[in-house]
Amino acid sequence: MNIPSHDGYFDLTDDLLSALKVKYPAVPVYDEMLKANLWLHKNPARRPKLMLRFLEKWLSKCKIKPVKIHLVNGKMTESEILALGRQKGLDPRPGESYEKFLQRLRA
Repeated sequence: MNIPSHDGYFDLTDDLLSALKVKYPAVPVYDEMLKANLWLHKNPARRPKLMLRFLEKWLSKCKIKPVKIHLVNGKMTESEILALGRQKGLDPRPGESYEKFLQRLRA
């Protein structure tokens, strides 16, 4: 992805995207990069000279929306447990049941 910068374009490579996903696990990095790209196109006078610094600051300001929990028979659904895990930056372990994963999230 090429992102407009102060002096041309910044090439956001797949390796850099992967590194940002590791650094910001709870943030949807690719979606946020698309938003930043759009913002930079709309605001050409405010394009930064230090693009990587700008992108990291953009990601650090991302607010993760809280997951709304709807209990079914007094329990969270599997998709809600997974969403809560994504919000906290955790994934279920291989072979881990949803109940054990939820206990680990609550701890």
